[in-house]
Amino acid sequence: ELVSRLTDGAFPDYQSINPQSFQSESIVQREEFIGALRLTGVLSGREGEVKLRSSKGGKAIEVTSSDQATGKNSYVLPAKIKGEFEEVTFNWKYLVDGFQTFSCEEVFFGIAKGTRHGFLRDPKDASYFYLLAPLATY
Repeated sequence: ELVSRLTDGAFPDYQSINPQSFQSESIVQREEFIGALRLTGVLSGREGEVKLRSSKGGKAIEVTSSDQATGKNSYVLPAKIKGEFEEVTFNWKYLVDGFQTFSCEEVFFGIAKGTRHGFLRDPKDASYFYLLAPLATY
């Protein structure tokens, strides 16, 4: 038996939050990025914060986390980066969830201009994307 129900109201306009331009565009190895997020996420504290920034002259992405009680961890991933981005903070669990939705070996990872949202998609198929808001840091 299957039961369904129509929802009232309008579907949110997701196209309005879909980034049109990027501060940084990267192609990363999916499994390696997931591993780096899990390793650094262990020491991220209760908010699950990991910080990402371009490093080595735009040839790598550095993933770092720290917590006063457990310490600090850093992981540098090689990446094909176009443009550079300043430090941006995400919840590592949500970022891993995004990477796990793809089956391709490489994933496009963009940082949106202005909002600094994370944008993931298959480099060869733009029909599906994953959008992640950064954490506000004070």
